[in-house]
Amino acid sequence: MESLQSILTVLFTLAMLIAVLFLAYSTTRWLGQKSMVGHGSKNIKIIDRFNLAQDKNLVIVQVAGECMLLGITNQSIQRISSIEESSLQIGQPGEENTFSSIFATAIKEKIRVDPWHKKDQGAFDE
Repeated sequence: MESLQSILTVLFTLAMLIAVLFLAYSTTRWLGQKSMVGHGSKNIKIIDRFNLAQDKNLVIVQVAGECMLLGITNQSIQRISSIEESSLQIGQPGEENTFSSIFATAIKEKIRVDPWHKKDQGAFDE
């Protein structure tokens, strides 16, 4: 009887942990989408961003159809140059840039070979 009670306690604790994690995930997604509502603009679009240092960025923006490269620091924003839109490599709308897709790509690049099927890998030679 005591072992059944301890098993139920463990299952209840596990269920509560899963529920808390799910609620945290859902809340974070909801807040992230909610914060992006006011940032949409019809005439200004950030095409790409590259972090050079903690507070220094290069940003490609499109304003009223014109693309330009901006240098952004805490103290200033400077236009570096204009860019022809045809020279940009803009991601396709169907491409996924979610955490899971970026993580999967990084893992695939890190582990390029399946060690169980590669014959010329030292420890796995047959």
